[in-house]
Amino acid sequence: MNRKETRFLGVWLDGGLGFHKQVNEIRGRVDKANAILKYLSKISKGVEVNTALLLYKSLVQSVTDYGIFVYYPRERSIQLKLERTQFKGIRTALGYRNSTPNNVLIAEAKVMLLRDRADMLARNFLSKIFVYGEEELRTKLSNLKAADNYARFRQPQLAKCIIVKAWERIVQLRLVIGPPKKFEIFDCSYDALTEKIEIDTLVGMRRKSEKGFTDMKMIQVITELYDLDRDSVIIQLYIQTAQDENSLDRLELVLSLKIKIMRIKLA
Repeated sequence: MNRKETRFLGVWLDGGLGFHKQVNEIRGRVDKANAILKYLSKISKGVEVNTALLLYKSLVQSVTDYGIFVYYPRERSIQLKLERTQFKGIRTALGYRNSTPNNVLIAEAKVMLLRDRADMLARNFLSKIFVYGEEELRTKLSNLKAADNYARFRQPQLAKCIIVKAWERIVQLRLVIGPPKKFEIFDCSYDALTEKIEIDTLVGMRRKSEKGFTDMKMIQVITELYDLDRDSVIIQLYIQTAQDENSLDRLELVLSLKIKIMRIKLA
C-alpha cells in the first residue's frame, strides 16, 4: 500500500524529504513536556530556575535531539516552526514574557539554536564515520553531496542539507582528523582478541592484597617485570580483576610523557 509518509527508526520520511509530519510530531511531544514544565514552574510554588532548565533539557531537548540532523528541514518556515518549540520551553523554564527576544532566551539559557545543534551533532557523527566507518558508507555520503548539489543547481533557492554541510566540513578537515582506521580495540590480530590471550594474574593479586598499590606503581611493576622501555607506544595487557575472578579487564598503557589508563570491560 502506497503512503505519503513512512516511519523509520522514529523519524517520519516523505517523498520530498520535507519532514513536515516529523516536525508536527516533535511539536506535539514538546508541548506535552512544556505542559509539565508549566505546572512545575508556577509563580507562587515553582521550582528554582536552574532546576527548571535541567528539567527542560531532560524533557524537551532530549525529544528534539533525536535524529535532528536527519530531519532538520530545509524550508525557513518549517525551521522557525521547529525553533519555536525550544523558545517556548525556555520561556516556561525561565519565566520570561512572550515579548522577550529569541536571542536573549538562547543567551540566558546557555543553549544552542536547534540549527547549530543539528550541525554539531552531524559533525560529531560524520567525523566518526570518516575515521571508523566503512568505505561504502563514505562513498554514499559523497554521492549524497553530489545529488544535493545537483538538486540545488536545478533549484537555486533550495537550502543545503545539514548532513551535506557537515560532510563538506569534515572533508575539509581530513588532514586534521587523520586517515580512516579501525577502532583501536580491534586494530590487532583476531587471535589476540579471542584465543591467544596471555593472562597475568600476579600483578592483579598484588594490587588486590597490597594497600596503596596505585596505578603509577602498577605501571612501574609491569615495566620492570616485562623489561619494557619508555619508547613503547602501546602495551596491551589483560589482568584479572578483584571484582570477579572469571572476568578480565583490558589495560591499555601508553608509556610516554603522559600515562593513560583505559579500562574496557570484556564480556
